[in-house]
Amino acid sequence: MPLIELFENSSDLVFVIDEQARVVETNRAFDQLFREKDEIGSIFALWPELESTWGSLVTSKLSSGIRKIRTDVTVEGNSSAAIYDLEIFPACESEQSLYVGVARNVTQDRHEHQRLQVQVTTDDLTGLFVRSQLDILLDLEIRRAIRRKSSGCFLFIDMDTFKGINDVHGHTAGDRVLKAVSDVLQSNLRDSDVVARMGGDEFGVVLADASLEHGVSKAESLAAAIGEISVVEGVSATTSEVHVSIGVSAFPDHADTPQKIIQLADEAMYLAKSDPGRAVVGWDGHQRNS
Repeated sequence: MPLIELFENSSDLVFVIDEQARVVETNRAFDQLFREKDEIGSIFALWPELESTWGSLVTSKLSSGIRKIRTDVTVEGNSSAAIYDLEIFPACESEQSLYVGVARNVTQDRHEHQRLQVQVTTDDLTGLFVRSQLDILLDLEIRRAIRRKSSGCFLFIDMDTFKGINDVHGHTAGDRVLKAVSDVLQSNLRDSDVVARMGGDEFGVVLADASLEHGVSKAESLAAAIGEISVVEGVSATTSEVHVSIGVSAFPDHADTPQKIIQLADEAMYLAKSDPGRAVVGWDGHQRNS
């Protein structure tokens, strides 16, 4: 029985090609998807997105004895791209060097996986990274700074007036302020920087390629921009102003682990909070200065 007959009624795409990537057989599902292609020659003429994946995999792996390869490949449609989970393996029963491809449409599964990944790594309210993801990204940036013999900064931001805003104006206003703070942070930072909501009214910022002096300067400008946020129009400033305290630490100068860098910035932030005249304090390993 020809190999393709085993898969003829399958909803998966099935095709057989030779070593020159010429199509030998296809099943009904494959023919229906690529029915606009009249001339069957190379598989790559039918399925262009497959060429880069197939060429490298077959030559480097199947030929070296690996019996099965699995990868994702797309099919570009008129309005969107479908994602296929493709398995490639040699046709064992053939005297020729033939390869079988079996592709299953997993577009919905992959999109759901991406959605769940976003849920796990980002905060629902602000869309910023969560604390666990911040730890991962800060660790990567510290390692990068060590390799490149450069430096970076971490900013620990705490909202001094958040409890009062919540108590006076309610949680809806509080949520609006948290979102506004996240918007200010994102709009005043580079794409290479990282912003996260660490929990409650605390935010963390990772500045790539930044000295402690630059980090303190940037923190001061962020504090000023956040201070411009309007919580509720037409109410007294004492119950609607948004004030923050920010502590700054530098990596890898002060420490080379995310936990320690965050701890040092946290210490500096509490020093800033204890001094009403300062919104920002930088930690330099011996003394704290603004």
